[in-house]
This record gives sequence, C-alpha cells and structure tokens, in this order.
Amino acid sequence: MPGLRVVTTDPPNAGVELSSLAGNVSQAGVFERNNFPIPETPPASFGIRIPGADDRSVSLADLQGFPQATHRWMLECAGNARTGMDPRPVGTPWPLAAMSPVTASGARLVDVLGDLSDNIVELVFTGADRGRIRDEGVIPYQFSLTRSEALDARALLATSLNGEPLSGRHGGPIRLMVPGAYGMKSVKWLESIHAVDTPFEGHFVRKYRYRGDRRFVDESPVDRTLVRAVITSHTDGGRVSAGPTRVTGSAWSGHGDVTSVRLSADDGASWVEADLSPDGDIVWWEAEVDVGPEPVLVARATDSSGATQPLEAPWNSGGYGNNAVHRVLPTATP
Repeated sequence: MPGLRVVTTDPPNAGVELSSLAGNVSQAGVFERNNFPIPETPPASFGIRIPGADDRSVSLADLQGFPQATHRWMLECAGNARTGMDPRPVGTPWPLAAMSPVTASGARLVDVLGDLSDNIVELVFTGADRGRIRDEGVIPYQFSLTRSEALDARALLATSLNGEPLSGRHGGPIRLMVPGAYGMKSVKWLESIHAVDTPFEGHFVRKYRYRGDRRFVDESPVDRTLVRAVITSHTDGGRVSAGPTRVTGSAWSGHGDVTSVRLSADDGASWVEADLSPDGDIVWWEAEVDVGPEPVLVARATDSSGATQPLEAPWNSGGYGNNAVHRVLPTATP
C-alpha cells in the first residue's frame, strides 16, 4: 500500500495523509477499506435479477456501451476518525484518514436497471468478497439501496476511478458507487443485483446503524456523509510562522452544498471566514489567520441543510459519523 498509512493488514485497510486531500490523486493514493480479504479473481460481469421482469448478465463491455456519467466527491468511510471518540468504540481503529477525493465514471445505475415495478422497494448488491462472521458463517459483502437511492441519477456502476480503469484493489472491474453516501454503500467487486419487494436485513445493513448517538433516533441507518472540513496545509507539531498565515484545506457534505468554512487559530476564541472554491461536490478552502505563540488551528464547516460540525466528538457504539471539527496543533516559530 505505497503512500498509505496501514491500519490493519488482515483484512487490508489503509488511510491517507491529510496533505493528499489537497488536490487530485491517483488510485494508489485512495484510502482502502475492506471488511473481508480482496477476492483473488474479481468477477468480470454481474447478474441482475428483477423477479417477474428481468434476469440477465451484464459485462464490462455492456456497461461501456451505455452513456457514461462522471461524478467527483469525497469518498469517506463511516468509521473515519473512530479513534477520536471517547471511549473508543469497537471496530477498525481509523484515525482521521479514511477519505479521498475521487472522480468516478461509468454507467448510471438507473439506465442499467431499466423500469422497476411498483412493488420493488430495495435493490441488494452483492460483492465477490467473502468472510466468516461469528454466528453467521461465511457470508458475502452485501448492502442495499432503497428504490429512490437506486433510481438517483448519481448512482454509478463505476468502471473508472481518477482517470484510470478501476483497479482490483478498489473494487474493479465493476463497483457500485454512491456519491454523497458513506463508503459502505459503494459495494466493490460487484457480482449481482437483486431487486426485492421487502426491506433487506443483511448483516452489514444491520451493522451500520447509529446506536446511542444523541444526534439520531436510535437504530437510524448510517447513510449520507456528515458535513466536514479538514486542514491539509498544517500538521500537529509542524512548524508555522507566527503572524499572518495562510491555511488551506477541503470540505464536503452528503447533505447539501458546503456554504461556509470558518477557521480559528486560537481554539475557537475567534473565527474568520474562508474563501471557498467548489470542485464537484468537494470544496477547497483557504483563509488567513493571525498565528500566536501557542496556536490551535480549528476548521469548522456548515452545509446548505444548516448542519454544522460539532466542536467535540459525538459518540455511538459503532463509532460512525464522527465529524467533529478538525484541530491541529502546530509549533509556532518567530
């Protein structure tokens, strides 16, 4: 995993350095999140099963024959920054590193599915990766989209990532990708799509729930990415000159446009508004602050839904959706 920070080796999980969020990256620089081992032979096609209407196989070549769409957003793991919660929940020990700017291209899911009868409520997506779960045995990775999510024009059957054919490490050759949603919905190594007339209750759909989180009704599904801004120009312990200083970073939200990023150099005692530069669903921002002798840089974003990052890390038993403000403690020099 060159250029990435290894979090676990079995299964392979690796995060990014925040400086890599400052612009375009190759697939080699995209974080890696796996629940199971990477399949040795990824499927080159997938099956679609729509009871009473459709039962067919779709190949990579078939997908490339559909009109192609491209979306750019910040792909993020729901467990990103889990280690910032106190007490730390059980789960992969992700620091603030499970996110990457991505540009994905492929056929729109809605085009490939075609017409769905009114009784279809969800689509179940199955990947080729498999593993053993206690009390359940060996199962595949599966996740579902509601009917409305599946028919959203942004959902892709992606075959290209960051300008390159989708690699096997990132779910290629064919991967479901859902811009704006946490990454667990973007099923890798797609093997089948099955339309169902009752809600799917598979292992991972049950797992990704907010439990014990004051922000949500208990058992609410983990869904769209929560608003977040990160600082990419400075690091803990890194040197920063006292006085006027330019600070840069990125921000995003799955609940609307980022409308504001505020920056503080004194741990929230005072704030300045950052200048925003949209790039797809990502916003690059910059601001000038006056750095004192003991700086604490804090970035805080707000989106068009009115949501603002919390000042302290929220908590839930799964360690999901920690979008607390990003604090950086650099060392000031004269």
